Amino acid sequence: MEENLISEYLRVANKTFKKLDEELIKLGLYRGQPSLIMVLYKNEGVRQKELCEKLSVTPATMTKMVNRMEKSGFIVKKIDSEDLRVSRIFLTEKAHSIKNEIFNLFEEFDKQCFSNIKQDEKEIFQSVLFKIVKNLS
Repeated sequence: MEENLISEYLRVANKTFKKLDEELIKLGLYRGQPSLIMVLYKNEGVRQKELCEKLSVTPATMTKMVNRMEKSGFIVKKIDSEDLRVSRIFLTEKAHSIKNEIFNLFEEFDKQCFSNIKQDEKEIFQSVLFKIVKNLS
């Protein structure tokens, strides 16, 4: 049973990523980037190290993501005035201009994914996902 469960989980994850990627590319974004933008909407000017912690990614992954998004014009790195070794990350106007589109995309995607699922089933699903994340941490 567990082999089938993980296979189904991976099938759903792959399908989800593929569908979401199709929509993100229309905004000029790639997987993972909306999460970074959303964190920055709430925490503008955080250090790259803090972003790694908030998004649970390695420093190398974050560096690649930040560099790619900087080249695309979504973010800008600024040297901290108190510690020249530290870079702080800020959103550009381009990123701010697509904020509503990102939120709408995720809202619509959520509706599509869970359209025929009852509220109590959603709550159980969310609880299971939290447990899986905890198990893998």
